[in-house]
Order: sequence, then C-alpha cells, then structure tokens
Amino acid sequence: MKSEIRNPKAERNPKPERGSDGAAWNSDFGFRPSFGIRHSSFVIFLLLLHLSPLHAQPAAPNYVLSLGGTNGFLELPSGAFNDLEEVTLEGWVKWMDDRPWRRFFDFGKERRGVFVTRLESSPHITFTIPPPGGVGNVTRLVASDLFRTNQWIHLAAVIARDRARFYVNGALAASAPNRTPFNRLQRGERNRLGRDNYKDNVFPGIVDTEAFMDEFRVWRGARTGDQIRENLFRQLTGKEPDLVCLLNFDDQTPADKSPRANSTKLVGNARIVPAPLPSPGELIPLLSFSGRVTDGAGNPAAGATVRMDRDREMVATALTDANGAYEIGFKYAPGTYDLFAELGQLAGWRTNVPVAPQTPARFDLALAASSTISGALLALDGTPHVGGVAEAEDAVTGQVAANAASDARGEFTFRNLRPGAYRIRARAATGYVYHADRRLVEAAPRKAVANIDLRFPPSKKGAWEVFNTSHGLADDNEIRKILIEPDGAVWFATQGGVSRFGGHEFVNFTTEDGLPDNQVMNMARDSRGNIWFSTQTGIARYDGKKIDKWTGAQVANLRYIDAIYAAPDGKVWFGSAQAAKVFSFDGEKFSYFTGTNGPPGAVYKMAGDGKGIIWMTGPAGLLRFDGTNFINVIRQAGLESSYKDTPSVAANGKVWFGLSSGAGSYDGTNVVTYGRSHGLGLTEVYCTHVAQDGAVWFAGQGGASRFDGTNFVNFTTADGLPGERMIFVTSSPDGVMYFGSTVDGAGRYDPTTFISYTAADGLAANSTWSSFLAADGEVWFGHDASPLFSVPVARVSRFDGRQFTTFAETNRIIVPGSLAQTRDGVLWIPTGDGGVIRFDGTNFIRSTAADSLADVGVYAMATAPDGSVWAGTGRGLSHFVDGRWQNFPSPGGQRISSIVCDSKGTVWAGSFRGSSAWRFDGAGFQPLSATSGSFSNNVVGMSIDRDDSLWIATDAGAVRFDGKELTRITKSKGRLAQNMVQCVYRDRHNVLWFGTKAGATRFDGAVWSTLTKADGLAGSDVRTICEDKSGALWFGTDRGVTRYVAPRVPAPPPRVTVLLDKTYEPGAALPSIERGRRVDLKIDVADYKTRSELRRFRWQVVPGRPTAEALRDSKTWQPAHEPRSSGRESAPSEFQRSQSRLTSAATFQGLQGANSGWRVLTEPQFHWNAPETGEHTLAVQYIDRDLNYSTPTLLPLRIVPPWYLNAWIVGPFGGTTGALLVWALVARSLYVRKRREAERLKEQLLEKEHKAREALEAKNAQLETARKAAEEARQSADEANKAKSAFLANMSHELRTPLNAIIGYSEMLEEEAPEIGAGSMVPDLQKIHGSAKHQLALINDILDLSKIEAGKMDLFLEEFDVAKLVGEVAATVQPLVAKKGNKLEVICPAGLGKMKADVTKVRQTLFNLLSNASKFTEKGVIRLEVEKVISNQGSEISDDLRTPVAPLITGSLVTFRVSDTGIGMTPEQLGKLFQAFSQAESSTSKKYGGTGLGLAISRKFCRLMGGDITVQSETGKGSVFTVTLPQTVSEQGP
Repeated sequence: MKSEIRNPKAERNPKPERGSDGAAWNSDFGFRPSFGIRHSSFVIFLLLLHLSPLHAQPAAPNYVLSLGGTNGFLELPSGAFNDLEEVTLEGWVKWMDDRPWRRFFDFGKERRGVFVTRLESSPHITFTIPPPGGVGNVTRLVASDLFRTNQWIHLAAVIARDRARFYVNGALAASAPNRTPFNRLQRGERNRLGRDNYKDNVFPGIVDTEAFMDEFRVWRGARTGDQIRENLFRQLTGKEPDLVCLLNFDDQTPADKSPRANSTKLVGNARIVPAPLPSPGELIPLLSFSGRVTDGAGNPAAGATVRMDRDREMVATALTDANGAYEIGFKYAPGTYDLFAELGQLAGWRTNVPVAPQTPARFDLALAASSTISGALLALDGTPHVGGVAEAEDAVTGQVAANAASDARGEFTFRNLRPGAYRIRARAATGYVYHADRRLVEAAPRKAVANIDLRFPPSKKGAWEVFNTSHGLADDNEIRKILIEPDGAVWFATQGGVSRFGGHEFVNFTTEDGLPDNQVMNMARDSRGNIWFSTQTGIARYDGKKIDKWTGAQVANLRYIDAIYAAPDGKVWFGSAQAAKVFSFDGEKFSYFTGTNGPPGAVYKMAGDGKGIIWMTGPAGLLRFDGTNFINVIRQAGLESSYKDTPSVAANGKVWFGLSSGAGSYDGTNVVTYGRSHGLGLTEVYCTHVAQDGAVWFAGQGGASRFDGTNFVNFTTADGLPGERMIFVTSSPDGVMYFGSTVDGAGRYDPTTFISYTAADGLAANSTWSSFLAADGEVWFGHDASPLFSVPVARVSRFDGRQFTTFAETNRIIVPGSLAQTRDGVLWIPTGDGGVIRFDGTNFIRSTAADSLADVGVYAMATAPDGSVWAGTGRGLSHFVDGRWQNFPSPGGQRISSIVCDSKGTVWAGSFRGSSAWRFDGAGFQPLSATSGSFSNNVVGMSIDRDDSLWIATDAGAVRFDGKELTRITKSKGRLAQNMVQCVYRDRHNVLWFGTKAGATRFDGAVWSTLTKADGLAGSDVRTICEDKSGALWFGTDRGVTRYVAPRVPAPPPRVTVLLDKTYEPGAALPSIERGRRVDLKIDVADYKTRSELRRFRWQVVPGRPTAEALRDSKTWQPAHEPRSSGRESAPSEFQRSQSRLTSAATFQGLQGANSGWRVLTEPQFHWNAPETGEHTLAVQYIDRDLNYSTPTLLPLRIVPPWYLNAWIVGPFGGTTGALLVWALVARSLYVRKRREAERLKEQLLEKEHKAREALEAKNAQLETARKAAEEARQSADEANKAKSAFLANMSHELRTPLNAIIGYSEMLEEEAPEIGAGSMVPDLQKIHGSAKHQLALINDILDLSKIEAGKMDLFLEEFDVAKLVGEVAATVQPLVAKKGNKLEVICPAGLGKMKADVTKVRQTLFNLLSNASKFTEKGVIRLEVEKVISNQGSEISDDLRTPVAPLITGSLVTFRVSDTGIGMTPEQLGKLFQAFSQAESSTSKKYGGTGLGLAISRKFCRLMGGDITVQSETGKGSVFTVTLPQTVSEQGP
C-alpha cells in the first residue's frame, strides 16, 4: 500500500545548506558569544553558512525515508559494523504516530541490541545499551519530555570506551558509564531502521515504526558534542574521515554513500519520498553545559556529582569523568539556573547561571569544604526526637529548600545548601516550631553553623503493641502480609505458616493443615469470603473449614507467587516473582497472561482501584493493567529503579508505590518521587498504604513514615515499632495501624484512643495527683515533688487543648490532693506544707497560718455551691468567705486529706491516717452512720455523683454512701483492679470510674472493665480522673497523664458454636431440641484491642423471634462473664479449639452484691437447659474493653417435649392396646390347642438343628483358621516389604555420601598419579573409580524403587519436543552401542511435535532399554522407532507382559519401540523380567552385569504416567520392547 506523507509543508523547505535563510537561522538559534564560549569552529560554520551563495539559489527537493508503520523498514547488512569498538550513530527522525516503543534504529539481536526508541508510551526518548553478553540490566540514557509527533528531531548515540552519551538536537541529554566496546555489546545480526528486532522471535505482534528519517550516519569512533553540532545541518559527501555509513536518500535510493557502500534494502512499504527538513528555529529549544570540576588544590574531581537546578528544583545531573569533565543537557524552560557540584565533603556552587537555548556553554567549578547547618530536635524535657524532620525554609522564596531527618540522638545536619539565608523549622503537633523565633541562619561555602536546636512536644502519640512467636504467632517473625477481615479477625502471613487471631488466641496453619508451603508470601480475601494464600510452591484457598491448594503439579509453573489481588467481580489475580506471568482464577479455571500478552517482567505485588484497573509493581516498574494491556507508567517518566512491594490506590485515584531510594506517586499524568530530602525517613520503601483518613503510610528500611500530603512523620523502634526493617503496613477500619517486620514480628499502633503526655510534652512533672476541669474548658493538673526538678519549679500544669503551660512560684508547690476553682476563675491549689495558693492566671498568692489558715499543711480543696472555698488542713477544715478564713478543728485534730461538697452545701471530709469520714453540717463533724454498719477505712479521696451519693476511695476498696447504707466494692468480688482505690469519678454517661494502683476500673451499671498501661495508659497507678468538655477522660498517673477517647462503635458480634448431637458451626441451622436437654455453647469474637481478661459476654433466651434491636437494651440479660485466659497464648492447630473459653469467675448485677439470678460458670464452655416448649431465641452479646455492646447474635430455637409426653404418640398407642386385649382372649383358646402339637414338632426340629449346627461349626472353625493364617501372612509380607523399602532408602542415603567421596578422590588420584611417579597405580584407581560409579548407580536405582513403592515418587510434567529428546538419547547411548560392534538405527518422523510428560523419566526409560539392548547384543542391529497413534478405546493395564495391551487412555499416544538382534529370552525368563532384583538367570548377571532393577523401575515410571511397557522375545532372535505413553500425561495421574 502506498504510504501518505502527513502534513507536508506547502512550500519546499530544503536543507539549510541548500538555501535556508541564514539571518533567520542566526536569530532563532540565539547564539551569544558574550558567554565566553570558545567553540570557534562552530562560529565560523555559522558565518560561512550565512554568507553561502547557496542561499540565493533555488533548492532541489529533499528526499527522506518514509515508513508506513506496517511491515516497513530499512535493513543494513548483518555484521556490517562488527569491527567498530567506538561508534557514533546519528540522524534525523520525525515520528508520525504515538504508539509505544517506536524504534528509530535497532542494531543487534533482541536482548543484545543497541537501539534508540520512544520509551514505552512516555514523552521520553531512550538510548538503550544491552549488558555485556546479554546478562544483567540494560543501560538506558533517557532524554526526558522530548518525544513529539510530526516534528523533526536529531538524535545521536555515542558509545566510547569509558562512557555512553545521548545527544538531542546537538545538546547532551544523558550520559552513563560504559566499559564494553560496541562490537561486544551487540552481535550485529540485524541492523535496521524503523523495526524493533524483538518482532522476529519474541513479540511478533509489534507494529513497525511510522516515521520519516533522513541523514542517517554511522561514524567510527566517539564523536564529540562540537563535532555533532558542526555537522548537524551540513550535507555530507560520504568521503569524510571515519564515516562508515551515510544514508541521505537525495538520489531517491537507499544507497550507502560512504566508502564502505554497505548494501541496503527497503522492506515492505518503506519508500523514499520528498519532504523538507527543519530549520534551526523549528527545533525544540535545549540547553547544553559542559565544564571541569576541580578540588581545592586544582586537581580533577573525578566522580563528582554535578547538578543543575532551575528555580531551586533539580532538572539534570551528571557525573564527572577521570579528568573532572562533565556535560549536562536538558530541555529549556525560563527560570533561574544554579550549578552545583559535590564530592564527599567538598562542594561548590555557581548561582544565577546565564543560559541561552541551543547555545552550548562552559562553566568550571572549584570545590571547597562543605557548608553545614546542624542542630538537634528535642522534646521539652531534652529527650531526642528520633526520626523527626527539620526543614530549611528559604528566606527569599518561603519554600522548603531541604529536609534533614534526626538520628537516634535527635541530631540533624543540612549540607551544601544553596548560599543564602534560611529559617530552620520542624513540624510539631500544633504547627511549625522555628529556631530562635525565626532568626535567619546563613549558609555559605566553608561555613559550619551548629547548635540550631528546636524544642517541641512529641507529635507521635498513641498506644503500641508488639507481638511475635512468643505470643503464639506462627513459627517465624517475618511478617509478609497482614489481612483484616470484616469481622475483625487478623491474618498474618509469615515464613513459617499463616496465623489467624480471632479475638482470643492465635491459630496457626502450616503444610500439615493443607498449605502448599510454609513460606506464605501474600494473602487476599475474595468477594465470597475465601482467604487466598500464595507461597513458593503454589497457592491455597481457605473457606473457613478446609484448605484447597494448587501446586505446580496441577497448574503449570505455579511457583514463586508473590502477588494476589481479589477483584470485586470475584476473580482472583496472581503474579509470579520469577517469571513475566500474570494469571487469574474465576472460580472454575485459570487464565494466563504471558509472553507478548503478559507483563514485561516479574510481578511482586498488586492492587486495584475497584474500577477494573489493576496496578502491579516489580523490577520492570509500576504497571497499569486494564485487563488486556500492560503499561509501564514509571518508565514513561524515565525513572530507573527497583520497585519493591505493594502499590496502593487512594480515593482520588492516585497510585503510591515504593522505590529503592524512596517512594513515588502517579496521578494518571505525572510521577512525583519522594526521598530523604523531602523528609521521608526511609532509605528504601517496601510497602505503601493509604489509610482511611487519606494519609499515606510507608514501610521500609528504617521503620515507617506517615505522609499527610505536606509533611512526613517518621516512626522507629524508639516510638514502638517492633524493628527497623518494616516490610508491610495496613490499617483497620477504625484507624488502627498494623506493621510487619522481617525478623521482629508485627506491631499494632492505635494513634487516637490513648494519648499520653509527660514532661517531654511540657507537663510540670510526670507524677500527677489531681486534675480539674476549669470553666473555660482548660484542664489543670497538680503534681507532687520529683527528684527531676529543683527549686524553684512549678507543680501545676494547664492544658488548653493544644499545649501545656506550667506555672512557677518562688517556693516549691506540692499538690497532693484535689484542686478547686471559684466563679471568678481563680484556681486554688493545696501545697501540702506551704498553705494555699491562689492563682489568678498571672500571680500566685499564698495563704498560710499567718493569714488565719487553720494550719500550714493543706491537703485538699473544694468549692461549695455558693462559690466559697473549703480547705482540708492538718488540723481540720478552713472556710474562705468574704476574704477571710474561718477554721473548724477536726475531731482529735486529725488531718483532713479529702473534702467534697454536695449540691446542698454539705461538706464531707475524710482522713487517711485516722480511718474516719465525717459529715460537716456547719456546726460540727458527724461520723458516717449507716444501717449496714460503720465506716472505718483510711480515706484516700471523695466525690459526689449526680444523685448526691458520696463515693469514698479507701485503701480497702470503694464505698458508696447514699445517706442510709454503705455499699462496699472490692477486688475480691471480681470488680476492682485493686483494693487501693485512690479516686472515684462519674462521667457524663453515668459511668463510674475508680482509680487504683493497678489501673482505672469502670462500671456502667452492668459490666465492669479495667484499663491499664497495657491498654495505653501512661501508667497503671491511676491517682486522679476528670472529663473535659469534649467528653474525653483524663487519667493522672505516676508516669504522666493520658487522654482517653473511647471509640463509640458497636463491638463485633460474637460467633456461637452449638454442641448437641454434633457440632453446629456459626450460622448452621439447629435441629429441634427436647425440653430440659443440656445445650453446650462456645463463644468466639474477633476483637484484637480487647485483652482476653477484659472480654465480656452475656446471654438470654426469650420466647418468639424478637429482633436484635429489640433485645439490645433488654433488662433480661443473663450475667456478663469473662474468659479464663489472661493473655494471648499460642493455639493448637485445630480450628475448633480456637474458640473463647469461659471462666468460673462470678459476675454481678448492680452494686448490692451477688444476685440470686446470676450464675457462676465452672465449665470451660457455657451451657444451659432448654426451657419450655415452643419457638425461642437465644441471644448472645459481646461487650468490649471500651464497654461498647455488640449487636446480639441470635440463634432461633425450637423446643419440643420429650417423646413420652407427645400426645400424637401416646393417644394412638392407647386405642391400639384395647383392641389387642380383645383379640388376645379369642386367640388364647386357639393357642392352647395348637401348643401341644407345636411342642412335638419342636422337639423333632431341635434334634435336626443340633446336628446341623455341629457340622457347620466344625466347617467355620476350619475356615477361620485358614483366614487368620492368610491375614497373618499378608501382614507379614506388607511389613517386610515396608521394612525393606525403608531399609533400602535409608541405606541408599547413607552410602551415597562416602561413594561420592570415593569417586571424587579416585578421579583426583587418577589424574595426579602420573605426576608424582605413581603411574602404575592408575589401573587400580580406574577399577576403584568404575566400581564406585557402578555401586552408586545401583544405589540410585534402589532409591528410585523405594520411592515408587512408598508412593512418594512425584511427576514433574512439562512440554518437550519428542524428536529432540530421541536425538539426545541416541547421542548419549551411541558409544555404548558401538562398544560391541552394534549399529544403531533411529526412525523418528519429523512431525511428531511435542508431548507433555516427565521428560526425565521418559529419557531414563529409553536409555535403560537401549543400554540393555546394547548389553545383550553383539555385532547386531539395535533399532529405536517412534510413532504417534490415535486410540479410541481404553483398557486397564495388563499384567501379561508377553503380549501388547490396548492403550491405557483414549486420544493421542506416542509409542517407542526398541528392538535388537541379541540373545532373546525364553517364556520362563519373560515371566520374571520386570521383577525387582531379578534377571533372566543368575548366569546372565555374571556375564553381562546389572542389578535387575532397570526394567522394574522403567515399567513403574511408565505406569505412573498412564502408560506401560510390553515385550516380545524369542531365544536367539532378539527382543522387542514397546513403550506406550499418552501424548499429554494427565495432571491427576493415571
């Protein structure tokens, strides 16, 4: 088909040397000699070109090569340039289509070629160089963002002895080291313009290039940039020195105009057509820089990194050569350019570099000592921020110029910043913190600025938990994948199996449970709820009950599967880590994508966007797969790196992926990369994950990082990670993060529920005794003395919702008890031994005994409803009214350690040392009086609830006084964490809290639960509790304060397993249950955050079929109870034993003690007796750590009466009984009459029966004796055979090691004996060597035979060419055949094609038969015939070995017939021919050798593959052995 020239110019635009406008060229080119450029030849060329008379002459048409894109290219001779070690290949190309991988030229064989092409579908052009010998990674020199259609571009690829360079329009675009000569890089079999050489043998579907080409030149040697630019627009004659190929097409032929006159060939629709070349002004504007970098002494700085920045962003880099020289080229864009070079501790800058498009410029740099700005990121108490990020903010632009991560000491360093002024800052939880209030820091060469420290509270808050094999995880701490199911169950893929945590303990699955391999690489959950596992040797699927697996024996090449993705449509996708293969499973069959339809390389991980697009990562890059095509978007961006692990897709469609030097994102158009310079604290990123809040998490070398779109927060082991090398990260729906490491197990991070603060955050002291919510919403804390502080120091902290503020006073402030605040906002602080301090927000005012205070020791404060203040002192109560103190001595002068005022103004007071509590009525102290007894405990604290009931915290539990009765709550009744109660608090949800030395216990009216340090509290010694305006609870402990925000989400519903006549799994329909029957139940729930001892369950049985919603708040629930276990323990492998165990701990209702309706559970399972008959519903509810109640799990029950109370059975039975009685009276008379006759006949029959029985018993005894003897003989034979096989296998293994040593050493001695003068030993050594090899062959046969008999011989099926196999076997056996003067004839038709079988076993079988034929034949003919037959009838394998059998299966069969003219066999010899260790007769083994195992093993091999061996033989005439095998052996075996 004739190709069409697209978009031809209306006027002819000839080559510039033939008359283009010189003035216009000079103006467009923009040459400016004022830059000090010394390219004189280039200047002279421009002047001559401008003055050339050719400009005034009419120009002849210019002709170019036109390629139509379909089977059209130009071919040069094979090997035409194989003599070139250094080469330059250049020319003009104008691409006319935008399909990927459009070749300009391709020289060499696929995988061994040098070519220039478009880089996939990207806007980049690449010059690709293969690795030496085709082994290793290719080198790609990428010209970024320069691919255009319908625009001429000049490309020059240069290969020198030290480097390769890629020039675009005369400007250097890229360079890279190269040590291999051109003629060793490529073989030169195919040298083409416009064709991809992969099309011939690898990817035949590739479409040829659609383009115009002109002035293609090949030069001997590496041309310089000046030489390329000098000839860029010049028409060559072909006689130029070193020119070895010139194709300019102006004579309308493809002839080579160089002296070599290489033959050329236009193929397909390639044509030569007229078309203009561009003028210089039409070219893409490029910049080109070169120069030399030296050290401080003027020596060449070899290997220095040279970088060009535009507007302070890097645009290009290069490395200097041995002489310190560099070249940089890139696309021009307006902006400010800076040049930078660095080598070790040396660096140099040249700022505001002048540039001009298409004008080469030279800039030299002299390096000097690096500039540094260093400091530390510290918490407020001086502890280091590990993994924090310091930023250098440019004082001019306000942009971040550089980032630096802090190390284990919190120290950071900025090196070689662009000379100028900067502000150093770091991001804290409340915003940016600047050094020295934004003071400018100067960066200048040779200048080191230190001590740029920043102090701010830690921003990484939350609770961490680490778990590993010691907690029950599978037997390996390398966590490859973590999968969270909808019900909360968590799966962990390890290198020792897979673990499932279902809420109570870990259940581990290994190969013993059905996995194909214990090295589990990945997991996914499909739309049907199945869990899929990928391993090194196959894949598996778990449906909740059993594991199904697929291995390489069932599915071809099903190995090293790293990637799994479960699509919403139900398909499950897999990717291989060792082959370019992707396949899917739709529930019935596998579909493959490989070869030309597959990915360009191995696939490590997959992720989907939920809309049909699958993203994959691997060594080839980030791949986008739409179900048909694979597109490498990373290569489009020109990036070359190793892509480690999981891609993740954000809600906005942006894809995140890991790099060997950081991370990247792709938004469908642009690729953005992130590294340490951006604040990422990881050197390598192995996994990415987009969390529910939109933040992106990275796991890798160094820990984990969180990116909110602006800033990175880095996490290390100092923060709670289990290790420094994290390889996986994911999150649960509630925002909890999970991490997997290589050797340290897994980590769980809850960033929101528990937030703890210490002195590092600005808290006045960690030990906190009191807390108070002020009217303005701020939370105040009082602290006691600490050895960490010295006088003067504040002991009061205020939290305003963002940060802590501490307040100082000239004397030590010790706050042992409660704080108080009056209506005017004044805070009243007890000091222990320094009176009372009033703080008005600015000033501290102290009141002591001198101010009429009862005593200088003040231990508690309280505010009355009228706004007055009460103080508990060492001698009684003090009341501050109208600006003065009124004192009320306590009974016996006891110290008042606790006071509280109720809504009526009554003051309640307590003493710790006096074991007393009083009611103060304004006139005197009245001891507590109750009908239930008197109070006599040491008082630690007091509080009033919303009912005006008094709560007293004591050293013996908590006491509630309602004005009449005392109710005691202690640890002994299973409620409190400890009896030492230090505070009591009731929150806005009417939940009671008790602070103890072992945690904070709460009670919501139905369930008790305790929080400790293990859950996330700063410490377990809880001394004070208060609630802020947002509803968050604050706990003051001995180790700081904790803000607790209880997740208000329903707890996961429990799974109930019922045990009746059998086990009924959750969801199974239950049968009818008889009333009164015992029913056993097991309860399980998937809740990772709730420790075993905190899990609570309650149940009820109600009539009818109520809804779960109706039962949620029902008052008829039976007691909540807790599991027996106190921690996470390793689980047995049986899944059924993973259910939660219930304890015998008593449970309670209300606060009045045990209720008679509550039950104590003593069995490891919950049981009850079926109630009255009818339709009932059993409801089970779970309550988690945060007292969230689940939706009840409902089990419909049908209770029926016992069978003996069923009227349908009893009624009919009574009527039938009456009728039978009447019939019995009538029948009795007949019965008596017949009885006598019957007795007579009976005696006769008994006599005959007795004789017959005696005879039968004698016969049975004989038969039983014979059966037992036969059974014993069979068992003995089986045991003997098994013992033989085991003995042979074991002995074979034991003997192979020394025999291999004998063979090896005898070979060595045989070679060295002549050298040491012991040549006479060679014959003996040869005998030893031969005997050992013979013995080893015998042992190998024995081992094979024992494997077959033990059923452990596996088949490894693969496709192979039958003719090729036969040729290989014939070549191997030829020396053995010729040894006895025999002739080997092989008859194998060429069209047999391929067969699928175990090629090793087929080869061994044929070799055995041919070697046997050679052994028993002398000076005869041995023939091997192969043919393919079609069989339509199948039959069983025959044991008659003397006659052929019908084919074993239907379909295509392949027969191998081995015949000889040897000694033959008798019928008797044929009968035992295939028996192990058997030969025709003993004399045979003596004469011919052998073990008698070869034929037995060969026959078993054939039968394993669904075939057989038959034989026909006649003494003295020879034998014919026929092997019949299916052309395709079944995966399932015969």
